[in-house]
Amino acid sequence: MQNFYNQKLKKLINNKIPNPELDLRLIIKRSQKINKDYMENKNEIENINIKKFNNFFKRRINGEPISKIFKNREFWSLDFFINNNVLDPRPETEFILEGIIKHLPKQNKKYTICDLGTGSGCIIISFLKEYKNSIGIGVDISKNAIKVANKNSLKHNTQKRLELKTTNWKNMNQYFDIIVSNPPYIKNTEYKKLQKEVKNYDPKISLLGGETGLKKISELTDIAYRCMKKNSIFLMEIGHKQKCQVEKMFLKNNLYLIDTLKDLQGIDRVLIFKKN
Repeated sequence: MQNFYNQKLKKLINNKIPNPELDLRLIIKRSQKINKDYMENKNEIENINIKKFNNFFKRRINGEPISKIFKNREFWSLDFFINNNVLDPRPETEFILEGIIKHLPKQNKKYTICDLGTGSGCIIISFLKEYKNSIGIGVDISKNAIKVANKNSLKHNTQKRLELKTTNWKNMNQYFDIIVSNPPYIKNTEYKKLQKEVKNYDPKISLLGGETGLKKISELTDIAYRCMKKNSIFLMEIGHKQKCQVEKMFLKNNLYLIDTLKDLQGIDRVLIFKKN
């Protein structure tokens, strides 16, 4: 078993796969005939379904992310179903949830929330798991993304409090206490340089923000203002060095930046706005 392990690990390293040891352990675990911890079975190669292992291993060598191979990703300590129709939930997006909790700490209160471009539904579903008396609407232009969000809503038992709609976010015309969005904010030039794990397996529509990266964000200024009550908050994830431009765009629509949350790298990642 050790020779098998070392051989496969070396191949992952030679193919410049990030986190090769962790990925190999996960592939071995998911290929086992009997579902036991890998560490308990490290000398039992016969417990591995080789056909299944080779399929997973080849896909990883070709650059397919582990999350897309196994169709799941953790977000906010919850397990979400994902596929190629939705963006992989990122750890930095969790700062949207942290921002809500920071500004609205009374989690037993009933809030209405809207998630613009909901994708897998990870943001709004995680919110509803924390704020158990609240209700929400998640919208996405992609019918296939909404199918994924529906599956996750059922999985986490939020379907009675969450309405999911296939529509352009420009069509939203209701009032909400909280509006959240993780819009596409990658510049066209930056998109070409993205890792193949992202470029080949995340939907382009969820990433591309036009020449400046701000095309879709500019659409949100009108929508946010239209759908916010007097005391509502709007939380949005942004890209690197976009804060100043985004703040100016929203200020023109009488939306004022009240807080900025930095990610673990110290990058301005989530902006929080209120009406004047």
